[in-house]
Amino acid sequence: MKYEKVINKENIKKQTITFVFTIAFIMGFKSIFGDKNTLIGVTTITAMLMFANVDLTMSPLKNLMQLIALNIITGVGAYIALLNPWIGIPINFAIIFIINYRLYFNLKEPLYVPFTLQYAFILATPVTLKEMPIRLASLLVAPIAIMIFQMLFNRQKIFKKGNRIIENICSKIIEKIDIILDEDIAPKDNSNIDKDIRKYIDEFRAIVYDNRKENFYITEEARIKVNILSALEKISINLNKINNVEDLKGIIIGLRQCMKRLNVVLGEDNNIEELEKYIDNVINNYENIQTSRIHAIEILNSLEILKVALAELRRLGKENYNIIRADETAYHKKLHLMYKKRFIKSSVKLSFAVRSAIGVSLAAFVTDYFNLSEGRWLIFTMVSLVVPIYETSIKKAKDRFTATLIGAVIIVIVFSIFKSVGIRSMILIGAGYVNSYLKKYKHKTICTTVSAIGSAALLGNTTVLTLNRIMYVSIGAILAILINRFILPRKIEDYTRELERMYLEAVKSMLKKVYLSPTENNMHGMNNLFIITSLIESRLENNKEFLNKRAIKSISQNRLLTLNIHELYILFSSDKFQNIDSTYIVEDMKMLTSFTDQNIKELLDKIEDHIKKSENIYNKMMLENIREVYKEIHKINKYIG
Repeated sequence: MKYEKVINKENIKKQTITFVFTIAFIMGFKSIFGDKNTLIGVTTITAMLMFANVDLTMSPLKNLMQLIALNIITGVGAYIALLNPWIGIPINFAIIFIINYRLYFNLKEPLYVPFTLQYAFILATPVTLKEMPIRLASLLVAPIAIMIFQMLFNRQKIFKKGNRIIENICSKIIEKIDIILDEDIAPKDNSNIDKDIRKYIDEFRAIVYDNRKENFYITEEARIKVNILSALEKISINLNKINNVEDLKGIIIGLRQCMKRLNVVLGEDNNIEELEKYIDNVINNYENIQTSRIHAIEILNSLEILKVALAELRRLGKENYNIIRADETAYHKKLHLMYKKRFIKSSVKLSFAVRSAIGVSLAAFVTDYFNLSEGRWLIFTMVSLVVPIYETSIKKAKDRFTATLIGAVIIVIVFSIFKSVGIRSMILIGAGYVNSYLKKYKHKTICTTVSAIGSAALLGNTTVLTLNRIMYVSIGAILAILINRFILPRKIEDYTRELERMYLEAVKSMLKKVYLSPTENNMHGMNNLFIITSLIESRLENNKEFLNKRAIKSISQNRLLTLNIHELYILFSSDKFQNIDSTYIVEDMKMLTSFTDQNIKELLDKIEDHIKKSENIYNKMMLENIREVYKEIHKINKYIG
C-alpha cells in the first residue's frame, strides 16, 4: 500500500486537525444523542467534509430547509419500513430513489453518498417509538451542523479561491516562460505544468457552477474571473506552440512581466490600472505585426481579454463582487430544457436511481425477513457497489472484496496478538487516522474494514465477525454486479455518447451567441455554456481508462475550441472592437454556424487574406481568432460525429 497524497508538514498538520475534529464531533454527537444515533454523527461529519468543495452559502436558508426535510423523511421512512419487511420494500425503494435521483449530478460532484449511507445506518440500527424523538432530533441537528460548517468555511469562496488560483496559474506560466527563455537547457516537457494549470481552472469553474443563482446566474466577480482564467489558459496553450523563441522574445518577456504583476495586484485597484496600461503598451508595440506570426497574435488576443477583464474588475469594486445582473430569462429556460432533455430523461441518472433503489430495498428486505444479525453488511455493500456506470461497478466490486479480505486478515492477526481493549482501541484510531491520507477506494476500504470489524469485535469473537463480513460482502458484490448488468444497464460508452451529444449542442449554441453578440447581451448564457463544456471535458478526462482513443483525442480538441469561441465572444462584445472597421469580421463570421468541411481550406485562405489586408491590430486579432475557431471545428469533426 502506498500513500497517494504528498506527506509533508502542512499536510500532516491539516489531516491531524481534521481527524481530531472528526473524532471530537462523533464523540460529542454520541454523548448527546446516544449510541444508536452515533452513525448519524458519522454521516454528518462525512457530509461536512465531502461538501467542503460545494458552496451552499448562496442560498443558505433554502439549502438548510431541503437538508432538514430530507433527513426527517429518511428518519420517519426508515422507522415505518422496519415495522414490516413487506411494507419496507416500497418505502425503501422510494426513499433511495429520491435521494439518488435528486443528488446525482452529471456535471459536478454527486452529493448522494452521505445520505444513502445514513439511510443504511438508520436501517441497521432500529429504534423504538419511545426513542424516535431523540433520533429525529439528531436528524434535525445534523443539517444545522452542516450549514454552520458551510458558513464558517465556504463564504466568499469565489473571492478566496479565485485569487489564490489566479496567483498559482501566474506562477506556473512564469515557470513555463523561464524554461522557454533559458537557452542553456534542452527543450523541456511542460505537460506537468499544463496539468496543474488545468486542474486549477477546472476547480474554479466547478466552484462557479455550484454558486449559480437559480442554477444559471453567476456573480459579476465570478463572470470576470472566469474570463481572466480563460485568457491565462489560452496564453499557456500558445506558449507550447512557440518554436522560434528569438522571433517572439520581446512579446514573451512582456508577457512574463504581465504575469509577475498580475500575481500581486489582485484586489488593489490602483495597481490593476497600471497593469492595464502596461498590457496596452505591449499590444501597441506590435501593431504592425506580420500575419505569419500567428502565435504572437494569439498571445496578444489573450492579453487583450485579460486587460478587458481586469478593467471590469477594477470598475466593479470589491463591494459589488456579489452583484448578479439577472437577465436572459428566456435563455435560462431554454438551457434548462436542453439540460433536462439530455440528462434528466436520459437513462444514466434515471437508471442509477432505479438500480440503487432495487438493490438497497432487496438487501433490506432479506436482512429484515430472515433476521440476519450481520445483514447490515449486505446493505452497506449494495449502497457502495450499485453505481451509475457498469464498468465502474466491476472494478469497485473487485477492490471491495480484496480490501475486505485484507482488512479482515489484518484485524484477526492484530487482535490475536493484542488482547488489551486499550491497545485494540488505539489500533482502530490509528487505522482511522491513516485512512485520512488515502485516496484510492481499495486502500480506504482496507482501513474501513479494520475499523468496522475491530469496533464490532472489540470485546467479542473476531473470527466469526470477520467471516460474516466476508460472506455478506461477497453476496452483496455479486448481487450488485448483476443489478448493474441487467437492470437498465448503462455502460461508459453510452455515458460518453450522451456527454458528447450535449457537448455539441452547447458548442453550437456558443457559436450562435458569438454571431448574435453585437445585438444581444447573452453573457450569462455564454458563461453557462462555457462552464458546462469544461465540466463535460473533466468528466470525460476522469473516465479516461474506460474510453477509446477517439474519445480521448477529442478531449484536447474540445478544450481549445471552446476557449477560442469564448475568447471571440468577449472580444466581439468589447467596446474597442465594436468601434473598429468590422467589414471583414462580419463577412467571415457569417459562416460560423453553417460551414462544411468541404469548403474549409477556401474559407481559411480567405480569412488569411483579410488578415493581411487589415491595418488595425485589433482587426487582425479578431480575424485570427475566427480562423482558429474554424480550424478547431474542422479538427473536432474528425473525432465526433
